[in-house]
Amino acid sequence: MAQGEIRYPDYLKFKQQRQDMNTAMMALLAGSQLAANTLNLTAGSDQTLREIFPRVSHIERFNLRSDVAQRNLQEAEAHLARIGIPYVLALQEAYMKSALDLLRQDGIAIRGSDGELNPPITMANMHEVFAASCGTGALTGPSGMLELFHALRLIRNGVIHRNGEYSPSLLNRLQSLPADAESYWEKVAGHSPNNVLTSDGGLRLNSGELVLSFGVNKSLAISVNAALGSAVSAEKWAEIAVEHFASGTNAPKNSSSWARSLKGFVRHNYAPVQITPAQLQTAAVAGGYWTIPRWI
Repeated sequence: MAQGEIRYPDYLKFKQQRQDMNTAMMALLAGSQLAANTLNLTAGSDQTLREIFPRVSHIERFNLRSDVAQRNLQEAEAHLARIGIPYVLALQEAYMKSALDLLRQDGIAIRGSDGELNPPITMANMHEVFAASCGTGALTGPSGMLELFHALRLIRNGVIHRNGEYSPSLLNRLQSLPADAESYWEKVAGHSPNNVLTSDGGLRLNSGELVLSFGVNKSLAISVNAALGSAVSAEKWAEIAVEHFASGTNAPKNSSSWARSLKGFVRHNYAPVQITPAQLQTAAVAGGYWTIPRWI
């Protein structure tokens, strides 16, 4: 199979959502620091923000004295990480469910790592179930990413279910991270994984963990995309590709330009699958997109 990503609709949607989320989170992160820096201009003032910036939308919801507001803005990073990490993992969960659904559509049995048919799918097992169903045993790609995902998942659980405290499971997970996973965390976040654990049982999060979650999200999605390319039949990919193309083309139905454009579209978006012209023709006819005997 050729190298590269399969640019099918669900994956393109996932990538766009990830990009939008990343941009929004980085905008909030940068914006909070820009705002804090701007408030240096008001140092020493006893006026509230509403008095200083009366035309700013929603300023009444943040109507603090400028020095207090500046302190809150400087501390916003930790809160953005607590919001953003669950957000990123929710996107990952949605993509994994769509990937498993694609396997089902192709008639592939969904199995757990222990061989159980149709096990309940949770964030805790979705990657392992996917890999077992693909028959690969484990996802390919950079080593340590799945271990990092599970660490982030336990951080997310601490934020959502434990009021910001970490569980023994997270402590054990961080202490047993493989060397490559720990190295990646330190490279991206700028500190050791254990830095997120405070002495009083709480979680210490900042932008490093948020950026880490985006990196793990991207890496695992690429690995899942590659696994789908090997597991899903070329006939199913042809069906998806034809529907994908037909939804956006302006070429006349049954025309030579329609067929040629389809082939070019598939070369650009579905090259890793190596769909044959005969498979494309079969899918186009079966879908009602090509209704004449002659195929260009």
